[in-house]
Amino acid sequence: MKKRSIVTILITSASLLAAGYFYWNHPSQQQKRYEENQSRYQAEYLEENIDLSKEIREAIQQGKVILGMNPEEAHAAAGQFVYSITPAPEHGTDYNPLYVIYKQKENPDDSTILMTFWTKAQFNTETEECFTVRFERGRAVSIERKTKELEPDALGNG
Repeated sequence: MKKRSIVTILITSASLLAAGYFYWNHPSQQQKRYEENQSRYQAEYLEENIDLSKEIREAIQQGKVILGMNPEEAHAAAGQFVYSITPAPEHGTDYNPLYVIYKQKENPDDSTILMTFWTKAQFNTETEECFTVRFERGRAVSIERKTKELEPDALGNG
């Protein structure tokens, strides 16, 4: 094979590899993958939790958090979140915050949990809107829409 052909093949291969990388990591592709994963998670959650009330089941299918949900149901409905916790005294000072969040389903306690989400579905909008859900005794007691200053880039894996 001629040297020129090898160089052409290498340059073409590198270009295709770079194009694939940038396509895969483009924000629109990342958002599409996130939405597909969230949809899959919702379906699995609904399949595994057959005892959900009709109201909560429908809210999860619509991607909406409603009052009365526990934190796990809210996560299934709205996806990734950031959180803040004031733990119940029994958790002490050295506690796992995710354990506190997810134990509320079976064993609600006096912890106060704030979970913040960004979704289009909650308020039926074209762009993602930020909202915070307050949980007391393991149930959502308030849902507060936030201002535009909060950016979805601040999201960690929830």
